[in-house]
Amino acid sequence: MYSFKKNRFKIYTAALALASAAFFHACNSEGKRKQTDNPQYVNLPEYFNNEILRLTDLKPTILKTVVKDSISESKKMRLTDWERELSSFTNVDLNKPAYQGLFEKDSSDYRVTYTSNDPQIDIRQVTVTYEPDGTPFSFLIKRKVDNTLYETNETLSYNKKEGYSIEKKQHILLLGDKSYFIKGIFSSE
Repeated sequence: MYSFKKNRFKIYTAALALASAAFFHACNSEGKRKQTDNPQYVNLPEYFNNEILRLTDLKPTILKTVVKDSISESKKMRLTDWERELSSFTNVDLNKPAYQGLFEKDSSDYRVTYTSNDPQIDIRQVTVTYEPDGTPFSFLIKRKVDNTLYETNETLSYNKKEGYSIEKKQHILLLGDKSYFIKGIFSSE
């Protein structure tokens, strides 16, 4: 009889510990969820993931120009992999925990600019232009990575109605300068 009570006590103790752990985990997860559901800055990954879905459904024709180290090629096409095409945009996230408090916000009319002078982070400036109804439609993103091996400057531009561009200039120690430019213009076809 004593053995049965001892085992029942162990089962109750284990169940209580499991329930407590689940409760505290749920509380902690809820706190994390609230932090990401209510970002401090504009949520760029969410916006561009929605644009990827919109463009995938829309299947627009674009005039795409690629320039690599002064060699240029242009082609009219329908892209099938918008996720890959806009990956440079979806990778920019002002709401990373490491970035909290590092951006100054300047607003005027329908434009908001986030600027950082912290050399430890790659994002230098993000400018968002809004429609009168508050919907963002245009983005200008400037990034810079500078270390002992290379320096990279990247400018990303996106306009929901017109198209996008990605310009990257890189100076690599002992290898020199590299650059490329990609521009996609949405066609009315």
